[in-house]
Amino acid sequence: MAKADKTIETPISKHDLHDAQTLTETATRSAEKNSQYRNGARDMNEVQVKTEPGTEPGTAGTGNEEDNGLYSEEFSDSGTEGEHDSDFECSEDEREIKPRVAKTPAKPSRNRAAPAKTAREFIARLHRKQDDAVRKKQKQSQNKRKAEAIDEEASKRPKTINASSGSDLFASLTHPMFGGFGDGGPPAPAMPEIDAHTHQKQFALLRDSIPKGADTRRTKTQHRDLREAAKLFGYKKVKATSGNWLLQGMKTPLYGYQLTAAAWMLKRECDRAQPFGGMIADEMGIGKTITSLACVVGNPPEAEDLKTYTKGTLVIVPNVSIANQWREEVKKHCSDDFGKTVMIHQSKNQAPAVSYQNLMIVITTTNEVLAYYRRHQSGKEHEDEVLGFNWYRIILDEAHSMKNLKSLTKQSMCTLKAKHRWALTGTPLSNSATEFISYLRFIGFEVEERKKCFAKEYMDKNKANKKFEALISSFMYRRTQRDRFLGHPIVPIPRSETHDIWVPLTVEEEAIYIFMKELSPSDMTESDDEQDKTESEKEVVQQQQQQQRKRNMSLRRLISHPYNIERLLRNFEEAAQIQELRDSIQQVTGTQTVLQQILSQDEAKLSLERYKSGLTQMRTYTNTAFGGIFKFDEHLAAIQDELKLRDMECIKCQSSGPEMPMIIPKCDHIYCGHCYDQIIQSTRLCKTPNVVPLTCVADGCNMPFESAKKLKTMSAEVDEALRLGNHPDADDNKVTLARKKDQIGFFISSYTTPGFSMVPNSRLTTAMTVLLSWRADYPDDKIIVFTLNVTTAKVLGSMLKHARIGFVYYFGIMGDKKKKKALEMFKQSPTTNVFLSGLMSGGQSLNITCANRIIIIDPWWNVRSELQAAGRTSRIGQTKKCHVVRIFTSATTDARVAALQKSKSEEVDHALQDDGHVPQELDYQERLELFERTRG
Repeated sequence: MAKADKTIETPISKHDLHDAQTLTETATRSAEKNSQYRNGARDMNEVQVKTEPGTEPGTAGTGNEEDNGLYSEEFSDSGTEGEHDSDFECSEDEREIKPRVAKTPAKPSRNRAAPAKTAREFIARLHRKQDDAVRKKQKQSQNKRKAEAIDEEASKRPKTINASSGSDLFASLTHPMFGGFGDGGPPAPAMPEIDAHTHQKQFALLRDSIPKGADTRRTKTQHRDLREAAKLFGYKKVKATSGNWLLQGMKTPLYGYQLTAAAWMLKRECDRAQPFGGMIADEMGIGKTITSLACVVGNPPEAEDLKTYTKGTLVIVPNVSIANQWREEVKKHCSDDFGKTVMIHQSKNQAPAVSYQNLMIVITTTNEVLAYYRRHQSGKEHEDEVLGFNWYRIILDEAHSMKNLKSLTKQSMCTLKAKHRWALTGTPLSNSATEFISYLRFIGFEVEERKKCFAKEYMDKNKANKKFEALISSFMYRRTQRDRFLGHPIVPIPRSETHDIWVPLTVEEEAIYIFMKELSPSDMTESDDEQDKTESEKEVVQQQQQQQRKRNMSLRRLISHPYNIERLLRNFEEAAQIQELRDSIQQVTGTQTVLQQILSQDEAKLSLERYKSGLTQMRTYTNTAFGGIFKFDEHLAAIQDELKLRDMECIKCQSSGPEMPMIIPKCDHIYCGHCYDQIIQSTRLCKTPNVVPLTCVADGCNMPFESAKKLKTMSAEVDEALRLGNHPDADDNKVTLARKKDQIGFFISSYTTPGFSMVPNSRLTTAMTVLLSWRADYPDDKIIVFTLNVTTAKVLGSMLKHARIGFVYYFGIMGDKKKKKALEMFKQSPTTNVFLSGLMSGGQSLNITCANRIIIIDPWWNVRSELQAAGRTSRIGQTKKCHVVRIFTSATTDARVAALQKSKSEEVDHALQDDGHVPQELDYQERLELFERTRG
């Protein structure tokens, strides 16, 4: 057995880094400017040096290279290189059958270290190799420097930071955060089937599979990184299997691009400078979950860690449904023994804290963390709080939930204790580059939390500057579905297609829209959202901004469907306001149906031409909801009557807003139902033979009482419908979406009250046209429909039920059990064809590849949320082409949404370098200063 190398090494302090500047400059010159962040997810600790004379290009002095001593020491028995790459891990059988070749005279033997058994050991050796490279270059520079220059330079050196390798600084601030790049060229061929079960054969076949015309520099870098990743986890810890890579402790093989990402995570965790974590920001569907599980399996805590940290990894997810999904993913991808050590933490289960201490993975929800934070802040934290553990690792899934700096979510996540902190999200930014502040603080970087100060240093004219790019490249790893790995698409799925449909508002909707815009701020405030009055100037401004936001949201709810504004109308101060609205609508109402009004606009007609089968079906329905006549007057009249009653009193008991009211038409006096029944009952009990006819009891009124009529209010209709359990919108699981009584009157009256009909609108008419067309033309394809409004979902649900199309709801108000059942039903039932979901509830974390068609009824303010939602179908496992339809209207609110989406996307794409711009580079001194500020 070879003896371990006992050479004594002298650590390099960072005040000597100035001498290593040449190293970074060499790496910079050798890298392509336009692919700095997309050339293969290089090691954060990597330092490239010039090729030494007599060596192959790219083989000298770098821990990432092919022939550098580190690899040959670990994977060569003889001390000589094989015919191919020196870093192949060959099996014993391969060594026996390898053809004999004539040996060249042996070089003098030297002591070689035993193979690295763990990732930590491998990375530690990598660090030493990098130190050797720095020392070598320093020595070369010192020999060339004159004594006077050395003395002069010494006086200018920056202050010492931490005693650590120079390569840590350079690489951590120049690390390419992307693993590939979609160059916008012709579609790349999918990876062919690879029949190999040894490293040597698999690497050879992978290299041969690289298509002609691929970027050779990038593919060489990726190939080299993959070779390193295959060894980084430890000797024989990763096996080649049919083109993929099986990590010891896992059941599911990793794709090559997933293995390199997991290896990068281990390098971050074993780095020599804090923080020991980062962000995986791969686009939806690339495999962030299995990549992070590979990190958990590949770098378990050691004995020294357990003196300070608990054994497990805490995974934080948005809700219990996703927690269950994570648990199933652990059992699916990890070994059976590992799968037994995972548990979901819920405080209501009251499991003792000790039961979590020996688990490898504990999964909890954001709400559990928030509850713990409130207890912690109020001093009511229990001694044995599970979330109070000092965790070995924390993984925050859907980390964009904490991007708001002032949110309790961000504050609560930063309170948790852990050695390693990881943020997973496919949409790290939604509105601005300043949202990165929350991630940086969570991971452990020292950055200014005030947005203005952060923007002043890291942004120029609302765009990320070179300091920002250097900073995020040190901790974020990101690939998109457009990127390629070894010349092939990262995610080998058919490309998705997005179709934006712009339709006009109907004349009736336009009248309501104008009326709403002209309302005073007080009229736009719903009763349960009222805020206390404030006096200070700052508070007044904030209140005005809040009122403007409410106005915009009310307008957006209106164009989603008019039923969404019922509560607002009910809270008008005067019934005359409702009459004014009724008059405005009646002035423009004509004989055209909603569908006819939509098709009268040329652009909308052209957009809907591709959905002819849906248009044909829409014309066959007599139910007005399917693009029929817009009849809203009856609903408004009912609201108007209730507003009148609100100011009236029962003539007998003087109760305000009498329930179940009775009215005497000739005098308009009102009685509550209770008083009316009492009067009638007393007459029936009277034994006097000659009963005087009852008259109104109001002073001076003698109108006959028996002419009284029942006032049928909308509230009474709702009560009756709820009592009878009449739910025309129930889904395939018999689930209906609960709403408060003052939000559901329009909807229920449309089905229960004579003279009322379901009100159609442009948005749902268009959505149903598309949906019916897809069902007719592609009956085997399942559809997801996203909306922001529950009432809109109820209306669409009733339309689907009327059309006999199977569907399920998926909204936050349903509860975790019902949501889980809905997801199972949609995936398993061949007759449940539509998944009707909230954009926020179902637009993240879920894997729904059984569907390939999506309709977004209500576009959101930033396109990232929509991309997140579309990622539920366009991901690994999808075999069909995905189609996304977004519906916009002619309302100015929608135009503003589209403009905001565009402007925000430009800033976000620039910050994430999704726009393909050429990144600027920091010089040595700038990198040094940035390191000092952010690493503490």
